[in-house]
Amino acid sequence: MNRHFLYPYLPIPYVTQVIFDNGIITARTFRPSGGYLNRNKIITEDLAAELLANPVEPFCVSRSTPADSWIPRSSIRAFWASNPIREDGIGSYVQEISQTSMTMDDALIGRGALSERAEWIIPCRTDGHLETPVNRTLLTWQARSHKKFIYYDRQQCTVLTCMMPYADNDFSRAILYAKFNPKFGIAHNFVNAKVVSPDGIQIDNYETILGGHWAWPTLRISGPDSISSEKIEKFSISLIDESNDEYLAENNMRVHIEVDAGYLSKQVLNLKLGKAFFCVGALGLFPGDRIKIKIGWRYYPGVDEKIVTVV
Repeated sequence: MNRHFLYPYLPIPYVTQVIFDNGIITARTFRPSGGYLNRNKIITEDLAAELLANPVEPFCVSRSTPADSWIPRSSIRAFWASNPIREDGIGSYVQEISQTSMTMDDALIGRGALSERAEWIIPCRTDGHLETPVNRTLLTWQARSHKKFIYYDRQQCTVLTCMMPYADNDFSRAILYAKFNPKFGIAHNFVNAKVVSPDGIQIDNYETILGGHWAWPTLRISGPDSISSEKIEKFSISLIDESNDEYLAENNMRVHIEVDAGYLSKQVLNLKLGKAFFCVGALGLFPGDRIKIKIGWRYYPGVDEKIVTVV
C-alpha cells in the first residue's frame, strides 16, 4: 500500500510553503487570518520577506518569525508569482506555525539514514506543526520483509515527500511531492512543477505539486526458466525506469538477492552501468523442484522475482 493515501490531503486550514535552495529543502506552514487581528503584531512586508528567505537549520523544527506575529500574505507570494495560492479564504495576513528543512549531507544525517529507493518525508501534525524529517523507507521496511509484521501508521499528514532513487545522490535526482489544502494552495519554487488534481488520482479533496527529476528506478531479473539438476545457470539484473521501461545506465546501487533453495553465488552485488550478473545452481535439488529468486534493495526487498524449475 502506498502510505501517501492513508491521510490523503491536508484537511486543516493552513497554507503550505515549500522551497528548494542551495541543496536544502525548507517547508513552512501558516495559519490564515480570521476574526480579531492584533495590528501591533503585524510585521512589514520587507521584514517578513527577509525572515522567510533566511536559511533554516536542517532537521530542526522552529519558526523564523516572532511568536504571534502576522505576516502580509503578499510577502509569501512575492517570490513565487506563478504558484497556485488561492485568493479567497486566506485573508490579507498569515501567521507562521512552524518550519523545518532537510539536506542530504552525509556528515549531518549519517550514512545509516540513507538508502536506495528512499522516501524522505516531512510529517505534519493535524494542528499544522511540522515534525522532524525522516526516511520512511527505513521505518516501514519490516512490513515489506516479514509477513507477520504489521505497520501501524500514525494520524498525521505528510507535507512533503522526496523520493530519492539513489542513496549517494542529492535532491537533484529526486521526485518531489508537496501536499496542500485545496482551499488555500501552496507557495513553492519547484522547477517544471505540475499540479495533480483529485480527478488525476481519483481521491477526493487531494492536491499535490510535483517537481524535480522524473526517473524512478526498479529492478528486472532475466535468465532461463528452467535449470538442470546439479547444474548452474547465469542470471542478470537490469535497472529500469519504472515509468517507461527504459534502461538506466547507473552505477553503485547495491542489490540484494535471495533464493529459497539451491546455490547462490552472490547475495549482494553492485550494479555497473545498470547491469549485474550472478549464478544460481540446482545443487541438491531434483526434477520438479522450484527455486524462487528475489531481488531488491536492503530496505526494499522483493522488487522483482523469478521462479526457476528444476528439470
